[in-house]
Amino acid sequence: MVDATGIQDPKERLAAFGGVTEWAAKQGDVANAQVIAVNQDSTGAQILITPKSGPDDEATTTLLQNLRDGQAGIESQTKTTVGVTGVTAIQTDVSDALTSALPILAIPASPPRSASCCRSSRRSVRR
Repeated sequence: MVDATGIQDPKERLAAFGGVTEWAAKQGDVANAQVIAVNQDSTGAQILITPKSGPDDEATTTLLQNLRDGQAGIESQTKTTVGVTGVTAIQTDVSDALTSALPILAIPASPPRSASCCRSSRRSVRR
Protein backbone atom coordinates (compact mmCIF):
# COMPACT_ATOMS: atom_id res chain seq x y z
CA MET A 1 0.00 0.00 0.00
CA VAL A 2 1.24 3.48 -0.82
CA ASP A 3 -0.13 6.60 0.84
CA ALA A 4 0.60 9.81 -1.08
CA THR A 5 -1.71 12.20 0.81
CA GLY A 6 1.25 14.49 1.45
CA ILE A 7 1.72 15.14 -2.28
CA GLN A 8 -0.59 17.85 -3.62
CA ASP A 9 -0.09 17.46 -7.39
CA PRO A 10 -2.02 14.45 -8.77
CA LYS A 11 0.62 13.87 -11.47
CA GLU A 12 3.35 13.76 -8.82
CA ARG A 13 1.29 11.23 -6.82
CA LEU A 14 1.02 8.94 -9.85
CA ALA A 15 4.75 9.34 -10.46
CA ALA A 16 5.39 8.40 -6.81
CA PHE A 17 3.27 5.26 -7.21
CA GLY A 18 5.36 4.41 -10.27
CA GLY A 19 8.57 5.03 -8.33
CA VAL A 20 7.54 2.67 -5.55
CA THR A 21 6.50 0.06 -8.11
CA GLU A 22 9.85 0.31 -9.93
CA TRP A 23 11.73 0.04 -6.62
CA ALA A 24 9.75 -3.08 -5.67
CA ALA A 25 10.30 -4.65 -9.11
CA LYS A 26 14.09 -4.29 -8.72
CA GLN A 27 14.17 -6.33 -5.52
CA GLY A 28 15.56 -9.85 -5.78
CA ASP A 29 13.02 -12.66 -6.31
CA VAL A 30 10.31 -10.40 -7.81
CA ALA A 31 8.53 -11.85 -10.83
CA ASN A 32 6.20 -8.84 -11.22
CA ALA A 33 5.27 -5.59 -9.49
CA GLN A 34 2.34 -3.49 -10.66
CA VAL A 35 -0.17 -0.91 -9.45
CA ILE A 36 -3.48 -2.75 -9.26
CA ALA A 37 -5.69 -0.07 -7.69
CA VAL A 38 -5.74 3.66 -7.01
CA ASN A 39 -8.36 5.23 -4.76
CA GLN A 40 -10.87 7.76 -6.09
CA ASP A 41 -8.87 10.89 -5.21
CA SER A 42 -5.54 9.29 -6.25
CA THR A 43 -3.96 9.65 -2.82
CA GLY A 44 -3.46 5.93 -2.27
CA ALA A 45 -2.47 2.95 -4.36
CA GLN A 46 -2.25 -0.78 -3.98
CA ILE A 47 0.79 -2.41 -5.53
CA LEU A 48 0.82 -6.15 -6.13
CA ILE A 49 4.26 -7.74 -5.81
CA THR A 50 4.51 -11.32 -7.03
CA PRO A 51 7.62 -13.22 -5.93
CA LYS A 52 9.28 -15.82 -8.13
CA SER A 53 9.33 -18.21 -5.18
CA GLY A 54 6.49 -19.73 -3.18
CA PRO A 55 5.00 -18.35 0.06
CA ASP A 56 6.90 -20.83 2.26
CA ASP A 57 10.21 -20.42 0.45
CA GLU A 58 13.13 -18.75 2.23
CA ALA A 59 13.58 -16.44 -0.80
CA THR A 60 10.09 -15.02 -0.21
CA THR A 61 10.89 -14.39 3.45
CA THR A 62 14.09 -12.62 2.38
CA LEU A 63 12.13 -10.53 -0.15
CA LEU A 64 9.63 -9.54 2.53
CA GLN A 65 12.45 -8.48 4.85
CA ASN A 66 14.22 -6.56 2.05
CA LEU A 67 11.02 -4.68 1.23
CA ARG A 68 10.53 -3.74 4.87
CA ASP A 69 14.19 -2.80 5.30
CA GLY A 70 13.97 -0.51 2.27
CA GLN A 71 10.74 1.23 3.25
CA ALA A 72 12.35 4.29 4.83
CA GLY A 73 14.51 4.90 1.77
CA ILE A 74 11.72 4.67 -0.80
CA GLU A 75 9.41 6.74 1.40
CA SER A 76 12.05 9.47 1.56
CA GLN A 77 12.62 9.36 -2.22
CA THR A 78 8.93 9.43 -3.16
CA LYS A 79 7.51 11.43 -0.21
CA THR A 80 4.99 8.65 0.43
CA THR A 81 4.23 6.22 3.23
CA VAL A 82 4.60 2.58 2.25
CA GLY A 83 3.08 -0.41 3.99
CA VAL A 84 3.96 -4.03 3.26
CA THR A 85 0.96 -6.28 3.80
CA GLY A 86 -0.86 -9.26 2.33
CA VAL A 87 -1.45 -12.87 3.22
CA THR A 88 2.20 -13.95 3.17
CA ALA A 89 3.36 -10.90 5.14
CA ILE A 90 0.66 -11.37 7.76
CA GLN A 91 1.31 -15.11 8.08
CA THR A 92 5.03 -14.42 8.49
CA ASP A 93 4.36 -11.82 11.18
CA VAL A 94 2.00 -14.11 13.10
CA SER A 95 4.43 -17.02 12.84
CA ASP A 96 7.31 -14.85 14.09
CA ALA A 97 5.22 -13.55 16.99
CA LEU A 98 4.15 -17.05 18.02
CA THR A 99 7.68 -18.42 17.71
CA SER A 100 9.11 -15.67 19.90
CA ALA A 101 6.39 -16.27 22.50
CA LEU A 102 7.01 -20.02 22.84
CA PRO A 103 9.16 -21.11 25.76
CA ILE A 104 12.34 -22.99 25.02
CA LEU A 105 11.94 -26.60 26.05
CA ALA A 106 14.85 -28.63 27.36
CA ILE A 107 14.47 -32.26 26.31
CA PRO A 108 17.11 -34.70 27.55
CA ALA A 109 18.94 -36.67 24.88
CA SER A 110 18.30 -39.95 26.69
CA PRO A 111 15.96 -40.92 29.54
CA PRO A 112 17.37 -40.85 33.06
CA ARG A 113 18.78 -44.19 34.29
CA SER A 114 16.36 -44.46 37.17
CA ALA A 115 13.29 -44.10 35.04
CA SER A 116 11.37 -46.89 36.71
CA CYS A 117 8.14 -45.21 35.76
CA CYS A 118 8.88 -45.97 32.14
CA ARG A 119 9.68 -49.69 32.46
CA SER A 120 7.04 -52.00 31.23
CA SER A 121 5.99 -54.99 33.24
CA ARG A 122 5.61 -58.22 31.34
CA ARG A 123 3.17 -60.86 32.38
CA SER A 124 3.35 -64.29 31.00
CA VAL A 125 0.30 -65.34 29.14
CA ARG A 126 -0.70 -69.00 29.15
CA ARG A 127 -2.04 -70.47 25.99
